[in-house]
Amino acid sequence: MEKSMRWARLLVWIAGMLPLVIIMTLTADRYLRTGRQDRAALRWMAALDLPSPAFWPAGTFQRHPQLLPPAVDVRMSPLFDWDRERTPASSVATITEMPHAMFQTTHRKFWSPALASWAARDLMRQPAFTLVLFVALAAVTALAALVLLLQQTLATASTRLLEQSPHVVVRRVGAGGWLPLDAETARARAASVVGVLRPRARLWGVVSGPEGAVTLVAVDGRDHIDLPSGCPLPQPGQALAGPGVSGDETPDHISLNGSVSRLLTVIGQLPRGAGSVVHDVVVAHAEDVRALLGLGPGQASDLALDVFHPDEASALLPELAAAFDWPVQITTRQEQLGRHLAHISRATGTACLGIGPLLLAILSVVMAVGIWGRRSWETGVLRAVGWTGADMLRLHLYRGLLVGLPAMAVGTLIAHLLLFWPGMTWVPQLLFGWSGPPPGFYLSSAGSAGAWLLSMVLVGVPFMAAVFWTGWGAAGAEPGDILEGGR
Repeated sequence: MEKSMRWARLLVWIAGMLPLVIIMTLTADRYLRTGRQDRAALRWMAALDLPSPAFWPAGTFQRHPQLLPPAVDVRMSPLFDWDRERTPASSVATITEMPHAMFQTTHRKFWSPALASWAARDLMRQPAFTLVLFVALAAVTALAALVLLLQQTLATASTRLLEQSPHVVVRRVGAGGWLPLDAETARARAASVVGVLRPRARLWGVVSGPEGAVTLVAVDGRDHIDLPSGCPLPQPGQALAGPGVSGDETPDHISLNGSVSRLLTVIGQLPRGAGSVVHDVVVAHAEDVRALLGLGPGQASDLALDVFHPDEASALLPELAAAFDWPVQITTRQEQLGRHLAHISRATGTACLGIGPLLLAILSVVMAVGIWGRRSWETGVLRAVGWTGADMLRLHLYRGLLVGLPAMAVGTLIAHLLLFWPGMTWVPQLLFGWSGPPPGFYLSSAGSAGAWLLSMVLVGVPFMAAVFWTGWGAAGAEPGDILEGGR
C-alpha cells in the first residue's frame, strides 16, 4: 500500500504542476511571437499596396468589392507536502483507520495532501474511466477554445494586415462597371484636395494562371518601391511568383492569360511566411501587366491615397469625388475592413454550427463516463467505517480537480497549437474554399489569453458542478441504505 500511495502522491504532484507548466508555456509563447509571426505578411502588404489579404482565392467575391460586378479585374477587397508528520505505514494499514489516521486534523482545511493522495489512488484503480474522462474533457476544452479563438484571431489578423493598406481607394466607374483611369490626371486631381497624402496609381488585376486565378500586381512606376527580403524588381518579361502559384519548386517560366497571353520568366518566389497576403500573387513589370489587363499607356487600375487621419477619411469623400470629372467609386479602409470581417464572421459562424453537435456528443460521453465511474457501494463502505460527509465531498472534488485541471490545460494547449502553429493550413482549406494548395497562415496570438480562460471556465464550471452534486449526494446518503441498495 505504501508503494501505491507513493505513486498517488506523484500523480497529485503532476496534476498540480502540469497546468502551471502549460499556462507558463502559452504565456511565454504569446509574448515571444505576438507581433512577430506575421511580420513578413505585414511588410509585403505594405510594399505591394495590397488592399485585401489572400484569405480567399483570387477571383472570389469575398476578395473583390461587393459593389463591383464580378468581371472587374481589380480586387479591393487561438510535491507532495504533508501538512503534518507522515503517519507510519503500519498505522494506516486498514481502511477502517484511514479517516482518523490520515484525514482528520485539528483544524479542518479544504486542502489535504493525504486525502488528495487517496483520491489519486482511487483514480489509479480505474485507469480506463480516468483516461476516457481525461480525453473527453481535453477534447471539449480544445473545441470550445477553437470556437472562441477562431473568429477573434482571424479578425485580428485581418485588422493588422489591412492597417498596411491604403487609407482610400478611388476607382473610375461607368454604366458597365469599372473603367481604367489616366494615372497622371488622377494623381494631379487627388493631390489638389487638402488632406490627401501620397496619391499613387496602381496596376493590378486578376488573370488566369497555371492552376487557376491569380492576382497580378505591377511594381514599376511607383516611387520609392523597395521589396522586402531583398527580392529584385522584375524587368519586362520577368515575374515573382507566390508559393501558391509556383508550387514547392520554383518553375523557370509561368504562363498567364488575360487580354493576351504572356510567358514570363520566374526570377524568384515570394516568401511562404507571407502566404496570407501573397499566396496567389504574381508580381510583374508594368509593361506586362498593362498588356495582360488590356490597359493602354498611362492608364491604371485605380488610385490609392492616404490621409492625415484615417478615422476621418469619410469626411474627405465629397471633396474627393468632386475633384474628378468622371464618376468614381471611393472605398475607405474601414469599409473594406467591415466587408472582410463580415465574410469572416459568416465563414466562422458556419464552422461553429458544425462544431456544436460534436461538442454535445463529447459532453454526452463525459456524462456517461461519470455515471459509469460512480461506485455507490464503495461510498457506503467508506461511510460505514467512519468517513464523514465532508470527507466524501472533498474526495469527489479532489477526483474532479485531479482529472479536470490537467485535461483542460492540455485541451487549451491543443487548441493553441492547432491555430497558431507556423504555416497552419487547415483554416483556409476548411473555411475559405481553397481547392488547390491553401496558404500557410502565420497568425498572431494577440488577445488570446481571454479566450483560453473563458474556454476553461465554460468547461470547468459545469464539470465541477456535476462533481459537487455527486459528492453532495454521497455526503448526505445513509450508509445502510447504500449498502442495502447495492446488494
